[in-house]
Order: sequence, then structure tokens, then C-alpha cells
Amino acid sequence: MTRIGVVGLDLSLRCSAAVYVPPRWTFGRWSVLRSQTFVCRADEKGPQRLAYIAEGIAMFVRRWGDCAVFVEDYAYGMMAGSASMLQLAELGGAVKARLYTDCKVTARPMNQSTARKLFLGKLPQKDRAMLTHRAIKALGTCFKTADEGDAWVVANAGRSELGMQAVTDALTPALEAAYLLGD
Repeated sequence: MTRIGVVGLDLSLRCSAAVYVPPRWTFGRWSVLRSQTFVCRADEKGPQRLAYIAEGIAMFVRRWGDCAVFVEDYAYGMMAGSASMLQLAELGGAVKARLYTDCKVTARPMNQSTARKLFLGKLPQKDRAMLTHRAIKALGTCFKTADEGDAWVVANAGRSELGMQAVTDALTPALEAAYLLGD
């Protein structure tokens, strides 16, 4: 079994997030997780924005030493060929290059739908993101933003891929609470 920390990344052009899960993390110990959100200023555009996010994420990853990094894969079907999809792909490339250059880490892609399904089981397509965020909140997590929650879902699936303990669809009570409680 792999015993290294895992970082999950949720990349977006306006607000990206990273979550670090320590090697021996166990379910419910939310206070030992570390997270950071990278919010771009409105005047940051193009290469300046990409550099800011990539540098911030590389600094976050360097703090934890030897770790595996998983990045939310692009939702190709959602915006295929759009300008924002191309910019998101540029961001992913900038982050992956910076992680490799500065941290000697190769970020692995993680399909967000697969990560959510591991966490909560099969979800209705219409409200998957909202239900995931509600379930994460219902568990008593320490995340300040939905982006950090998404990054944790990616890290959780990464831990599963590495053979480490992961939170799986056994958490149906949390999902039921999310349905009932709402936001």
C-alpha cells in the first residue's frame, strides 16, 4: 500500500482549489486536511492568470514533500471547442508543467464523474455537483468553498487509485441528509 500524501486539484480560470490529504488520514478527521483556493483578480488575464494559478499550486504541493497529485480531468463534452475549454486546457498544461518542473511531480488526471460515483454512488445527472456539495457539507468537512470540496473528491478518488483508504458510496445517509436539508 502506498503511504504518501495525496493532493487533489480542481482547476478553473477564476477560482482553482487544492486539497492535501495526509498519508494516514481516516474518515472524519477533517481538521488534518489542508486546502487552499486560488482566486484570480479581475484584471489578471491570459498568461498572467495561468502563471499565478500554476505558481500558487506548485507552492502548495511543495509544502507537503513527496505526494501524489490528481487533477480533475476536463469535461470535454460540456464545452467542446469553446474558448473557455481551450483556456482551461491551457491552465491544465501550465499547472502540470509547473508541477513537473518545480516539484518533480506528474499530475494524474481524474475523471470527476468517476470520483463522485466512488464517493456517493450513482447520482442523477441533473444535480450531481449540487448533491455532492451538500453531502460534503453534511459530513462536517472544513472546506470554505465548493471548489475545495471538488478538489477533495478528486483526492479521495486518487487515494482509492493508490490503494489507500477512501470514502466510498457507503455514505448514503449523508446523501439522504443532503436531499432533505438542502443548502
